[in-house]
Amino acid sequence: MRVALVNPRPLWDRLGPMERFSPAIPPLGIVWPATVLAAAGHETRVIDQHAQRLDSGALVAELARFSPDLVGFSCLTFAMDGVVEAVRSLRMALPGVKVVLGNLHASLFHERLVESGIADFVVRGEGEIALPALAAALERAGSARGVPGITWSDGERTVVVPDAADADLDALPVPDWSLVRGIRYEAFRLRRFDQGPLPAAVQASRGCRFRCSFCSQNLLHRSVRVRSVDGVIRELTELNERFGITSVGFVDANFPPDKAYGLEFARKMRSTGLSSRIHWFTEVRADLVDEELIQALAAAGMTLVQFGIESGEPEVLRSMNKGSGWSDPKAPFDWCRREGVLTVGLFVIGMPGETEQQVESTIAQALRIDPDLAKFSVATPYPGSGLWYRYLDELAEAPPHKFSGWLDPARGGDHLLARHTIPSSRLAALQRQAMRRFYMRPGKLLRLAASGLLRLDTWRDGFISLLREAADKVVSGRKGEP
Repeated sequence: MRVALVNPRPLWDRLGPMERFSPAIPPLGIVWPATVLAAAGHETRVIDQHAQRLDSGALVAELARFSPDLVGFSCLTFAMDGVVEAVRSLRMALPGVKVVLGNLHASLFHERLVESGIADFVVRGEGEIALPALAAALERAGSARGVPGITWSDGERTVVVPDAADADLDALPVPDWSLVRGIRYEAFRLRRFDQGPLPAAVQASRGCRFRCSFCSQNLLHRSVRVRSVDGVIRELTELNERFGITSVGFVDANFPPDKAYGLEFARKMRSTGLSSRIHWFTEVRADLVDEELIQALAAAGMTLVQFGIESGEPEVLRSMNKGSGWSDPKAPFDWCRREGVLTVGLFVIGMPGETEQQVESTIAQALRIDPDLAKFSVATPYPGSGLWYRYLDELAEAPPHKFSGWLDPARGGDHLLARHTIPSSRLAALQRQAMRRFYMRPGKLLRLAASGLLRLDTWRDGFISLLREAADKVVSGRKGEP
């Protein structure tokens, strides 16, 4: 069977100026299932509509040249408008092709997507087992009957087949990154991560034992599963030796998952020599690391780490179910700085009930911690998250493009969702103010310039965004807006 898997694009005009800061990243979520499909004997193609900047017409033309029997789309909520547009164009051009949807949005709305005719099949949860089973069943019998983890229509009713078993992560093949060879990917639009032929995504675990109310990733993973350290080391070795990959990003909820795992991983990175051939970045909770672990990971090739601090207010942290075991969240940033590891601080503003004074406390916390880079997102009730279920009645029919934690200033925040205590336009202004106050400090600008960290186009786009904001502020002032 000929199977094409597509990483879709959001509708770029919906992103506004922030489109500049939405680089395409290597799509492990489709490369890994595509690798399993190919290993099962199916002719497989990966098309990254986002990275290749294909509109729906160009995407359909690419698909027509491949002439697939089955086309799969990875579905996150914010990109769903683009998925729907692409599927409609595909059905007109190739009426006989079957469409399967997967990933978080499709898993949550599986019955609706099948009943509306957007999807012929939905793979719920992880795709490495269910998708090859679906392809085999269609090739053998032309039906999805009995395939675990699939939702489909038999012509009379919607059929929801019980979930597939969780994949054994150590038994899966190493993702075949030659499937996206020649496609340009960017990790952070930072000089340090744009070296080599391709940055690759690696996943050492699935699931998260924490339950932050703004996060929806546990919808896909029913339990926490961690690969063996040896399995991860084997994958990194193959990525380096087979594909020449020297830059890797871990996409786990937390990597390393604990100190013991991290120390063993660091030791084996050094003993195999991988620590000098691969530099890598990750995200981990600040209360899961200590100084010894940071030193070990730095020596093992860790170049950048993201810490989700979220808020400077204990009351707001409790409201988002973000319990923490740290006495001072600044300490991990200081440890990293001493080891030459770059840091990114992740912050969330605008939780329901949060006041402007509490947002100010978060901005002050970011300035005090002073990571190398910072991101301030607006609390968004992503489908499948605790916030989503809290406001389900009013969000059930919300357009997909509204689910974004980054606001287009031109909209003045009028597309915010849920019940924010702070007016939408003011919250959008506070988000921009937080970014401006963090990055426009003379000392910060000098350090960024001296480090050579940011590429010239990143400086350019930041300057353009600053000019746009200044223009918006002048217009708002004339209108008497806050």
